[in-house]
Amino acid sequence: MKSIASPQTAAKPVSWWALLPGIFLFLSFWSLFFSEWLTIGIVADPATIGSYSFGSEAMLAEGGQHYRTAETYATSALLAWVLLLPAGLAFVQAMRRRTPVRALLAYGILSVTLAVLPLLNSL
Repeated sequence: MKSIASPQTAAKPVSWWALLPGIFLFLSFWSLFFSEWLTIGIVADPATIGSYSFGSEAMLAEGGQHYRTAETYATSALLAWVLLLPAGLAFVQAMRRRTPVRALLAYGILSVTLAVLPLLNSL
């Protein structure tokens, strides 16, 4: 039997406005990583690849190991794109249910994912 919450104990639904910054941040990073993977990995325009100076000492020192080759960079962008998917799914669930727990979970997953992504550079 389903319990019925009283009006005093029922949590207020989360406003759409509270979810918009997280959705915007998620979509920004998600589209950025996808476009980088598409541009470098799939389209592989030699002029674009040449503009990145992959393998140069300056790029490796400034950007890290994922700038070693174009393939490594494309793979890391695709991996980052895939790792962001759970955050997107969490925001979809938060928009559907609009409970405070779902909203906090979505923001938490996004925060942890964005904190872990720079560690990909060291792999």
